[in-house]
Amino acid sequence: MPASGKALDLACGRGGNAIFLAHHGLDTEAWDISDVVIEKLKAYAETMGLDLTTRCCDVTQQPPQAASFDIIVVSRFLERGLFPVLKQAIKPGGMIFYQTFIKDRVSDSGPDNPAYRLDENELLSFFHDWIIRVYRE
Repeated sequence: MPASGKALDLACGRGGNAIFLAHHGLDTEAWDISDVVIEKLKAYAETMGLDLTTRCCDVTQQPPQAASFDIIVVSRFLERGLFPVLKQAIKPGGMIFYQTFIKDRVSDSGPDNPAYRLDENELLSFFHDWIIRVYRE
């Protein structure tokens, strides 16, 4: 992880990853569709003095711009149509951390609808032209 730069926690939920990134000195943004979680995260960040910008938006309708982030984190969110946009949103030398559910369940957590779960090696296949630092299913 770079020591500085611009980071995005996309579909951030409660913002745990955004808080982590901001604590590590990154200029961090946290985006989510829920105004409730965004307001709570914004209040927490202000209380803690974190460099964290929040934004309430539908990330499928308002995705990140090209070459706008050094790091993008997506956790437990799957919208396949965003994959190309996320690749373009990373600045040269940047990285994506993507964690979500797969169809081959390892626990009862996550969505029941298989459309919201990755096929075997699906993410790896999409990012085949990138340097893969870690991959696990």
